[in-house]
Amino acid sequence: MGENDASDRKRIATAAIAAAFIFIVSSLVFMNSTYDQVKAEILASIRDVEKRNVALLRQNLLINKNFIDSISTTLGKLTPELNSPEAIRFVREQNRFTGFGALYLINRDGNMYFGNPLNKGEREYFKGIMSKNQAYSNIRISGSSKGGYLTINSVIINNSEAIGVLSARFYQDRLNELVTFDIFGRGGYCYLLSKDGAIIARSDHPMVNMDAVALPDLFYSDSGSENGSKYSLAVAEAMQKGLSGGMIFPAKGENKVVSYIPVGIADLYLLTSVPEKVVFTSASGDFFKGILFVMVSFAIFGTFMLFFFRTIRKNSEIIKSTNRELSLIYESMPGGIVRYVREDQKWRIKSANEGFYRLIGCSKEEFERNYGGNIFKILSEPMPREAREEFWSKIDNEEPFETELKLNSGSGDPKWVCMNIDYIRNEDETREAVAILSDITGIKAADRELYVNKEQFDIVKRLTNVIFFEWDTEAGTISHSSNFLDFFDPLDSYENFPYSLKGYGAFSQEDAEGLITLFEEFREGLTESDAEVKAVNKYGESRWYKASMSAIFDSSGILLKVVGILFDIDEQKRKLQTAEESAMKDPLTQLYNKVSTKALIEEYIGANTNHGAFMMLDIDNFKRVNDTLGHLYGDAVLSELAHTLKSLFRDTDIIGRVGGDEFVVFMTNVKDPAVIRSKAERILSSFKRSFSKDDDERGISCSIGVSIYPVHGTSYDELMQKADRSLYFSKSSGKDQCTLYSDDVQSCGVFALGETRGTTEITAPHGFVQKNFRENVAEYILKLFYQYDDVDTAVPILLEFVGNSFKMGRLDVAVFSDDDTYYEILYEWCAAGVSPIKEEGKRFPSDEWSLIKAELDGNNILLCEDVETYVPDCLENDDMRPRGVKSTMLCYIVERGRRRACLSFEYFKEKHIFTREEKDTIRTISDTISLFVLRARERALYNEKVSQMKNWEIVLDETDDVVYVSDADNYDLLYLNKAGRELPWLAGRDLRGRKCYEFLFGTDRPCPFCTMDLLSKDKYYIWERTDEISGNHYMLKDKLIDWNGRLARIEWAINLTEKEQQQKILSSRLKIEKELLEGIGEMAYASDLEESMNVIVRRVGELYNADRSYMMRIDDEDGQTIS
Repeated sequence: MGENDASDRKRIATAAIAAAFIFIVSSLVFMNSTYDQVKAEILASIRDVEKRNVALLRQNLLINKNFIDSISTTLGKLTPELNSPEAIRFVREQNRFTGFGALYLINRDGNMYFGNPLNKGEREYFKGIMSKNQAYSNIRISGSSKGGYLTINSVIINNSEAIGVLSARFYQDRLNELVTFDIFGRGGYCYLLSKDGAIIARSDHPMVNMDAVALPDLFYSDSGSENGSKYSLAVAEAMQKGLSGGMIFPAKGENKVVSYIPVGIADLYLLTSVPEKVVFTSASGDFFKGILFVMVSFAIFGTFMLFFFRTIRKNSEIIKSTNRELSLIYESMPGGIVRYVREDQKWRIKSANEGFYRLIGCSKEEFERNYGGNIFKILSEPMPREAREEFWSKIDNEEPFETELKLNSGSGDPKWVCMNIDYIRNEDETREAVAILSDITGIKAADRELYVNKEQFDIVKRLTNVIFFEWDTEAGTISHSSNFLDFFDPLDSYENFPYSLKGYGAFSQEDAEGLITLFEEFREGLTESDAEVKAVNKYGESRWYKASMSAIFDSSGILLKVVGILFDIDEQKRKLQTAEESAMKDPLTQLYNKVSTKALIEEYIGANTNHGAFMMLDIDNFKRVNDTLGHLYGDAVLSELAHTLKSLFRDTDIIGRVGGDEFVVFMTNVKDPAVIRSKAERILSSFKRSFSKDDDERGISCSIGVSIYPVHGTSYDELMQKADRSLYFSKSSGKDQCTLYSDDVQSCGVFALGETRGTTEITAPHGFVQKNFRENVAEYILKLFYQYDDVDTAVPILLEFVGNSFKMGRLDVAVFSDDDTYYEILYEWCAAGVSPIKEEGKRFPSDEWSLIKAELDGNNILLCEDVETYVPDCLENDDMRPRGVKSTMLCYIVERGRRRACLSFEYFKEKHIFTREEKDTIRTISDTISLFVLRARERALYNEKVSQMKNWEIVLDETDDVVYVSDADNYDLLYLNKAGRELPWLAGRDLRGRKCYEFLFGTDRPCPFCTMDLLSKDKYYIWERTDEISGNHYMLKDKLIDWNGRLARIEWAINLTEKEQQQKILSSRLKIEKELLEGIGEMAYASDLEESMNVIVRRVGELYNADRSYMMRIDDEDGQTIS
């Protein structure tokens, strides 16, 4: 029994041992196979994670690249000079908003504008990408193999020419962030390497090797044996071939799972390292525990197996969690990611993230149903055929590229996207096209806004020369636009503003203190203000400027800045002063007008008690001269008499024209009757003129009435009334005499000249007695113009007599253009031996008028009595010295501050000193000649404008577009062409006396969209508008023009709606004809009638997008379908 029991126990023990051995062997085989399976799954999982990490890294790099491209494009539009303050300021502003280490500008020589010098290789690289003169950008590794860094380089294009490169360098910590991913719950980490093995970036992870600079360092530092070299060489060889792979590296202390994959950008590789204990902790640990468990008991073994499978499930959950996180990141990307696969030589969408469908504004089902999964069908504008073919050709050839598309989004607003196409290789060696779409609508809008703002700023600077300035009230500093230095010297100090204005040379002390007070008022709450100051510019000119300022406050009402503009108003101020002076003067005689004369006399009477003489003058028989000889001759007589009258009195005396042929002279500070009598006699002598033609004698004289202040009155009206009564007494007593007022009419003092001047008979062709020419020049000139109605005949005769009389060498009469840029010589006389300079139609450039005015005397005369010694610099366009001129006198005719004409008097034989008598006589000659010449020229120009206006209206009536003209100041409607008059809602209405906004649009005030303030004479202002009445869309072209002597706006209204409809009809017809012609072409190659009919049916179906198209044969007799 005992032996049996022992035998049984032995058999049981043997069986148990055998079972245990079999179980252990089976367990070992099972565990080994399980271990290999888990390892394969983990490696596959790591590879999947790594691919997603690569996609994220590529997305981030491409987004940064697109951003750099946008900056370089904007910079190219901003300025052609990369070292300009504008370019540097723009780059610095952009650098503050980016995460790059630095933004560098490289010139065409490959050198940086700022920063450390580049080595030769870097310079050659930049010169190479600029040599193409086209937009180009890439992501590149720069620097040495041990000090490499990642850069994004984009060529800057200005006017189709490369002017430099914008290079962006990543911060190291920024690059580290890009390769920091959540791998197995932060158990793994990554390195970013160049193709030559240099480490560019590494994950922010405590286990990462911070000392390693290249690929071998990652293996040597861990093992320190030949095995490390073997593994690093294997990885390096795979990287050189562009392959991806993975391995388990037996590192010192622990094994590591290493996986590497190309990024697809700049030959970069992403190397992922995960400690094996993280990946296989449970698997390997349980493996040894399982052996112990088997050796202890089957129960422990069962428990071990249960624990083992739970661990496997836990690792699977980790992998699933990681996949979910990657999927979440994939789906929540701000842009779209689309994967294309090739099937049957065509590309179809394999998958797309939710960001893609959010970007296009529709769901996946709607995209498939409405657009057939074709992104080209949601373009807002059809892609040209050549561009579409190039797009698909690059995809078929698997060429990476980038393009911009304008899509129709679900909201109805077009959306700009940037599409980057690249390719990835799957494990089965198949390739997929990956399209990354980024919304760049905001960038496009910002680019456009920046471009528009720059254009507006440039236009303002170009058209107005406006100076912009800004006062930082907190810092107490002032800044200004660069064009300030074009006009003024720099401020002595830009700090402690506005008190730094004290002592600045451009402003007087009084103006500087006024500006300081104004700026202090802004501190006290002033919001807006204007100031006019007189400033001396850098050229020494004193000019008027206007400063307009506005305050900027923060949300709590604290003053932050005061911004403003400074612009030149000197011309307006001078025009205003000239206008004020012109308003006081009679335009014909340049004496004070009636209102100004009364005001000046009353001002003198109110401020003085000194005596004065009030003279009332009336020209005898002037109406007869005016009626018989013409108003032009009469105006010349009045002008010459006024000049004579002015020459007889002092500057302190007041002389005015108060009626057609009536004048008033108020002699100040005079009491002696003898002085008054002497002046009156000189007036009577100077005004007495007589001449005859064809036995018809005509003569003028003067009658005078005088009252004394304050004897005869203490007001203008009293003195005027009594002088007028004295004048009436002179008239009724025979004219040509002067009467001094007395309360007793019988006691009035009457005196007259006892002799009269003889009558001159105009019979000879020239009609002058030369010995009296100097004494009676004005009278002779008037008689000459009376004899010869044609100015072109009279002026040459007169110039000849003047030249011979004064023994001159050359005379000419020149008139200036309306814009004062050139002058034309109308008449010229030359003595024997002197060469003329007048040529028919030749225009001479004008000298600067503002400089000439400073050289003129009180009679607007410029003298050069010794040309060889001195000629004013302002006469830079004259050639007097080369022509041999010794002396000259230039008499300018000035009207309302603007020169109209100039008479030149030149001596060639010897220097000539002009006496006062000669200057007065020549001035009289100039005034009289210019009056006739300018009036005749104005009359001719007026007649020409009237003729042009009629022709213009005829031409405008023939156009199909609506054209109207309105006054630029008061909106009076001046003209509406035939097309406008025939509009249904305007037909039959009278436009005379109507405002344009009232007649055309039915409003009682100017239209809110009126462009009047935006117009100029230089070019058309073009804009578009839809008419609410007709519903038509118009393109409008507005411009300022001269219309019959008035500044007016002309507007062309071109009906785009009608033209677009015509264009659509024409386009549709052309499309139909093209399709039919192509169908006929295909029919010519058809093998039989049935094939040719099928071609036509197919073409018609494609043309009208029909679901079905067919042909029927109809019986001619009963109309029934046969087939």
